[in-house]
Amino acid sequence: MVTTFSPNCTFPDRSVNYVESPPLRSTLDIVWPCVLTLIASIYTALHLDVIADTAATSPCKCKWCGKRWLYNRICRDIRGLAVGLGVATIALLAPELIVTRALLEMYWCKKALQRLEKLAKLEPNILLQWTKTHCYYLNMGGLRLVGCRGRFASHGTSPGAPCDCNEMALDRDSLALAIQYGLLPKEPPVTKQEILDLSKTGAFAKILAIWQLTWFMVDLVTRLARHLPISQLEVGVAGFAMLAFATWFFYFSKPKGVNVGTRVRFRIPQSEFDPPQHQFEEVSFARTLSAVRPSSDNEVHDLLTRRLKDAEVDFIARSRSLWAEIVHHISWGGDSSGEQLFISLILGAVIALPFGAIHVAAWNAAFPTVAGQWLWRVSSLVSMLVLLVSLIIATSGGNVYRQWLDDYAYWTVDCCLVLYTAARVILMVEMVRCMLFLSPEAYVRSWAGDVPHLG
Repeated sequence: MVTTFSPNCTFPDRSVNYVESPPLRSTLDIVWPCVLTLIASIYTALHLDVIADTAATSPCKCKWCGKRWLYNRICRDIRGLAVGLGVATIALLAPELIVTRALLEMYWCKKALQRLEKLAKLEPNILLQWTKTHCYYLNMGGLRLVGCRGRFASHGTSPGAPCDCNEMALDRDSLALAIQYGLLPKEPPVTKQEILDLSKTGAFAKILAIWQLTWFMVDLVTRLARHLPISQLEVGVAGFAMLAFATWFFYFSKPKGVNVGTRVRFRIPQSEFDPPQHQFEEVSFARTLSAVRPSSDNEVHDLLTRRLKDAEVDFIARSRSLWAEIVHHISWGGDSSGEQLFISLILGAVIALPFGAIHVAAWNAAFPTVAGQWLWRVSSLVSMLVLLVSLIIATSGGNVYRQWLDDYAYWTVDCCLVLYTAARVILMVEMVRCMLFLSPEAYVRSWAGDVPHLG
């Protein structure tokens, strides 16, 4: 049976100049700031890439006006909303994935700039005006390589417009090669300020989100200093707020909310390659690369061809599958080498430690049942250590265990994923359930409650 308590506050018996807030907080005074802080954390952490356009793969038209560009625009908006909700759901279950990807993207952009610096030393005529923001914009699919057949003026200027061009998104690994090969100009086709202007998030929205996160953490520290109880829901949201700060720092130079990329065109000779219309899978940048500019460096040509082919296959898959688009936004991929995977696992394990440690901090918190308390403790340890343990198992041992690891590597990863997901679900259920069994001291209000905030 659910019990309720209605506080009986005393009203002033005469007119006064100032009335203080009551020294207590209700259940909703705890829940709503936590919910809004959680939304602000996910909003701050998510920096989605440019959604792969379906204009080149969908011949459908709007049934009201018969125009294809309007149909594609509506589909792109709905697709972007679905991808955002999907990634936000994954960020709610496994926020470490988002922070690890943010840290890896910062590393990838640094490596891309280093390749450009080496290229500038080999070819002094190349003007280095590429910045970290350009690399982020490139990595999020902002620069679209477009192969046009016919005159440029006959084609649309934005993704989704009627056009017989084939299109793909360049990635960071192809930047230096594309400049060296002549597919990209030596100067950026778009300035840094133009990229930042494409960002849909203004300074006010960022300040508001950071202010809410800061207020929430200050409120928790104040309660700890006064030895006041903290609910399990507040403990869990504090972990999200901490990771949101880290993600915001790593993504400081990355634009947010860019829906349309910048097209960079080169002309496919009509005599060399003339695929039928609306057969996007038949158009290959790798096959037409030699026709655009014959290469004198076979090594550069072969490497760029392979990377363009991989990027084109990935772009087509993303444009046709919503799940592939969502997986792209949370993947640690890019370089398929063992070193890249090893670095990703280390980063994920290190980031999981402080996030799980915040939940472990509620080890001796009040729980309605002993079973619930032990479920919280075990789930906190699992979420904190499962990635680290799996990493140690995968990298330890000699030749005796090597064959076993090779045979059961995927099975081990699947088991760790199931354990982690189960632990996260248990923690989230306990956060909500324990809100019905808080101690009376948990409703005492701190001075931070008088500070303006959301909730």
